[in-house]
Amino acid sequence: FFRQLRQEIERAKRYDEPLSLILLDIDNFKGYNDSYGHLEGDRVLAVLAEVIRLNLRIADTAFRYGGEEFTVILPETEGENAILVAERLRKGFEETALSPLPRSEVHMTISVGVAQYVADEQETVFIKRADSAMYTAKTSGKNRVFLAR
Repeated sequence: FFRQLRQEIERAKRYDEPLSLILLDIDNFKGYNDSYGHLEGDRVLAVLAEVIRLNLRIADTAFRYGGEEFTVILPETEGENAILVAERLRKGFEETALSPLPRSEVHMTISVGVAQYVADEQETVFIKRADSAMYTAKTSGKNRVFLAR
């Protein structure tokens, strides 16, 4: 992730193109894991990874960032357009039915932070802004997208 992000930042600076970063976290994941077990938790991670994969362009890259967090790097994408991608991810995951038990259906949600790269911004600051936006989405009620300004 870090190597790819550095490359995309350098490319954005060199060609004066926008670059956006999405950071997302599964809402209430610990409770799901505690209720249904780690194998089902792993299945949730795989389902989210597939939703992400289906909604990205070839130039975009996604990474598991830790625990139940994922990042998506969107080259040549302004923040407002990254919000559209983030909303597709949020909605696609929410609409995906999970079946942790026979004849059960559970829907999970994600909280998403989006940041657009600012000229000469340090990589760590860029990530921190996306992370803060995600935290704002979580503390504002979860299952939403928030753009860092």
